[in-house]
Amino acid sequence: MANFKRIIFITIYIICIAIPSLAQDVGSNSYSPKIALKTNMLFDAAITPNLEVETTLGKQKRMSIMAEIWFPWYKTKSNTKAYEVNMAGIETRYWMSKQDISHPLLGHFIGLYAAIGKYDLEWNAKGNQGEFYSTGITYGWTHKLGRKLNIELSLSSGIAVGPYKHYEAMYEYQHLIYQYSKHWTYVGPTKAKISLVWLLGKSKKGGAK
Repeated sequence: MANFKRIIFITIYIICIAIPSLAQDVGSNSYSPKIALKTNMLFDAAITPNLEVETTLGKQKRMSIMAEIWFPWYKTKSNTKAYEVNMAGIETRYWMSKQDISHPLLGHFIGLYAAIGKYDLEWNAKGNQGEFYSTGITYGWTHKLGRKLNIELSLSSGIAVGPYKHYEAMYEYQHLIYQYSKHWTYVGPTKAKISLVWLLGKSKKGGAK
């Protein structure tokens, strides 16, 4: 678990410090590129809090880097149900069309992502605890909604693997009795997103609107 905690810390660092600092450095000579803060409304509807941050790279803004975290962490007082997931991921993207300096991150894109997570999913005192690792590709499209607002649609496919333990909660649901351990592998769609995107930062004067 130490490695997982380290990766979570690195991802949070990227979201809070590294990406905004990178954007400031890239834009210091002529402009300040936007920082995009996002939330996936599909996950929000599933009571899964999530946060993403993205910024463009280079003068042409055809490349970008994005970091994301998911953090639902719910458990009933009776200890019979749990929905606990921590996930951290990072993705590099290539934008297929020329980007507008005053309003970047628009149009079609392809991406390559990697993610790691841990979970505890329990229902009626029976559940699974485990970790997962995933990598794959993303295809998406972003459309402008307003001066500082976009909507992003994307679908990721790839492979996810990880070990898990099946358990039952006993002794008034205060102790977990592990029944067996297994390892799972999944290949197919891994993420779907309908995300609201807020653009932060100052535009270069004279840029296109």
